[in-house]
Amino acid sequence: MAGVDTLGMPLLARGRRPLVLFACAVWLSVLLVGFSALARHSAEPCLPALAPERWPAAAPIARAAQQPTLVLFLHPLCPCTHATLAELEVLLQRWEGELSVETVFTVDTDADGQWMENDSFREAAHIPGVRLSIDRGGRIAQLFGARTSGQVLLYAADGRRLFAGGITLARGHLGDNQGIEALDAWMRGASGAASATPVYGCGLVLPLTAGSPRE
Repeated sequence: MAGVDTLGMPLLARGRRPLVLFACAVWLSVLLVGFSALARHSAEPCLPALAPERWPAAAPIARAAQQPTLVLFLHPLCPCTHATLAELEVLLQRWEGELSVETVFTVDTDADGQWMENDSFREAAHIPGVRLSIDRGGRIAQLFGARTSGQVLLYAADGRRLFAGGITLARGHLGDNQGIEALDAWMRGASGAASATPVYGCGLVLPLTAGSPRE
């Protein structure tokens, strides 16, 4: 029979306590490291666009002649897309009728019509005033130098680039952010508005595969 200490606890169980405490400490350490890595990844900016200073003449999407045009590049499978579209919808509620918006979904050359049944595509289609384009093979993205899903470009009515950046706080995170503030400032005609902000999302890698956009 196992021995019992003065507190009535079996000596064998008492001997296991350091092992249990050690295992708990290791488990907590692993959790902390994981959460820390996730937080760093979420807040790490992605590749910004190498955007031309003027609207590309060869672009197959239209630039408005009487008001600014915003171009948003997305990968339909990027998990950050929902947050970007939510922020875009908030922005358009403030500038309804004063901003032309082109949303470009970059997909592989061989992508079939199922892309148009994607949740992200349907979500974008429900935002009033947004025009959608499917960019097979990334030709439009290349013309505008877009390299990350969630990249936003704002061009003036005369074709000058005003802004290039993202409109989320971090990867997939909603909330006040520098991109929305900058776009609001440009729309108000404020002097000194930011011309660039970090962009967060998956990489628009070419050729794209339907399964895994690079993060």
